[in-house]
Amino acid sequence: MTAVHTVLGPVTPADLGVVLPHEHVFFDLRPRFTAPAGVPGALTDEPVQLANLAWVRYHQRNNRDNLVLDDVGLLASELAEFRAAGGGTVVDLSPQCAGRDVAKLVKVAQATGLNVIAGTGFYVEEFQSAATKAASVEELAAVMVAELSEGIADPAGQPTGVRAGIIGEIGCSWPLADSERRVLRAAALAQQQTGAAISVHPGRDEAAPSQIAAILREAGADLSRVVIGHIDRTFTGHEAVARLGDLGCFLEFDLFGQESSHIRYGPVDLPTDLDRLRAIERLVRAGYGAQVLVSHDIALKHHLAAFGGHGYAHLLDRVRPRMPEVDLSDSETDRILRANPARLLARSA
Repeated sequence: MTAVHTVLGPVTPADLGVVLPHEHVFFDLRPRFTAPAGVPGALTDEPVQLANLAWVRYHQRNNRDNLVLDDVGLLASELAEFRAAGGGTVVDLSPQCAGRDVAKLVKVAQATGLNVIAGTGFYVEEFQSAATKAASVEELAAVMVAELSEGIADPAGQPTGVRAGIIGEIGCSWPLADSERRVLRAAALAQQQTGAAISVHPGRDEAAPSQIAAILREAGADLSRVVIGHIDRTFTGHEAVARLGDLGCFLEFDLFGQESSHIRYGPVDLPTDLDRLRAIERLVRAGYGAQVLVSHDIALKHHLAAFGGHGYAHLLDRVRPRMPEVDLSDSETDRILRANPARLLARSA
């Protein structure tokens, strides 16, 4: 038997429906806040609103309020739109060190009827605590195994009974930090002990995913249960993505809805959603269709529909209807939205 562990308990893979495999429900990126020189303090400290939205879009890390998602009512309302559009499951990959809140995730799951899945792991070095940076591979793995097998503790250290359902988002920088290398090896060890899949945030260089895959494979990970995220901000062409696909990894295009020049994530310009679909169609024709995943990676307030963003329903409301334009059939679309993430999230019961 197989099961998928949600914040409300185990469900079968068939119960998942359409899955968003890389999102953030409750998230806190305020450690990345920077105060730009010569900018009035009001713009950096005031709440995100229509009057400052244009400025916030071009200065995403310069407004504190934009960097945090923590309101249960707001996030339940946003995710209810995904549910109303036909969605079934959302995977919250927020690490404990960046705002993960399982008590709030339970409330959102109860309010929306969605399957909500929590992740376990450690983010990029700049978010890691001194204890995480000093921990051994075995100690890091033990934390993840406990959250996957026994449950996640609340901030006071008390058990919540909520089990993580995936290892991730494992954060990697470029070049890779020593602590991030240990976390990768620990994730491989935790996967061996639990059977959980691993979802990785690669560094912002085209060489980063292959380096990550090599470290995970050497540490004993099953690469067929590893997701390399942010394909759409990391690679410049089909051939490099296909080489990663040849290793067996899931290939995740998870920035749907972000197609502007407001921000650069590295050396690669963000594609449009239609460009993403064309890249996916080419991968499908080349035989990698069973490895493709899609999501939004909503992480900032201005991504939410309530603040003028595309929101969690974007893939179903605006992207899915355009898949026939690139000759993706209903069965191929269904595999990407349902079957692939269900296979990823299923674990032995």
